Amino acid sequence: MRVLPLSRYLWSALGVLVPLLEPASLRAADPGTLGYYRFPSVRGNSVVFTAEGDLWKVSLEGGLAQRLTSHLGEETRAALSPDGRWVAFSATYDGPTEAYVMSAEGGIPRRLTWD
Repeated sequence: MRVLPLSRYLWSALGVLVPLLEPASLRAADPGTLGYYRFPSVRGNSVVFTAEGDLWKVSLEGGLAQRLTSHLGEETRAALSPDGRWVAFSATYDGPTEAYVMSAEGGIPRRLTWD
């Protein structure tokens, strides 16, 4: 039985088929828009997410994302308030991870916890 040649053909077929299964939006995306986006929070027509260790906000229709934070510490796990006016998140500004809240339009975060 020749397993190796079949495996080689299988991998060749997958190499051709897998890119075709990707969503068209990813295949046609501008390379400058590709990134590692984490912890999305959706409320109404807005999405707040973590990328590059900061919080960003963008419309569900797409467009340019607005950077909400730029601290050297990492901000993660954003949650938009029910009315969409506030965003709560975790950040490592002064050592341990703490809870913060700020306007969904940006501004200075207010610390809520002290570990």
